[in-house]
Amino acid sequence: FTFTVVFDKAEATPQEELAPAISLSDLPPLNFLLAEDNPVNRLFLRRALTQAGHKVVEAENGKEVLERVSLNMIDLILMDIQMPEMDGVEATRRIRSGKHGRADIPIIALTAYAMKGDREKFMGNGMDGYVTKPVDFSELAMTIVEVCGIENAINSCHST
Repeated sequence: FTFTVVFDKAEATPQEELAPAISLSDLPPLNFLLAEDNPVNRLFLRRALTQAGHKVVEAENGKEVLERVSLNMIDLILMDIQMPEMDGVEATRRIRSGKHGRADIPIIALTAYAMKGDREKFMGNGMDGYVTKPVDFSELAMTIVEVCGIENAINSCHST
């Protein structure tokens, strides 16, 4: 059995339209609060962040997030949505209330929720960015650049 297929030549995309890939190690050193109830996901994310030169404080649920955000110098929160005791949406709502430290701290949703409208839902609930699981580290780095306002991956989220 044989067959022949003829393809048209694909149009080349101009190089300037492609966003340059950025890695976590291209970012300035940041202090992350990693909110994730799954120990395997937490280990995976912590290793990637620390190997890229960042510091990581961990929380297994929303209540721990509230405790840690008020006790630590945190630049950015990576927030799982579905956690025990208090989910990521409620923890974000409480942080935004201003009763637990910086109400303006950047928060990125890390979630398996990837249906149409999920991104808008989480952004509408006070989150600044959205990355689906499994985490693509280049996408995460680009989201961090966007939510923290890091120009050319040189500046940082540190408040002045």
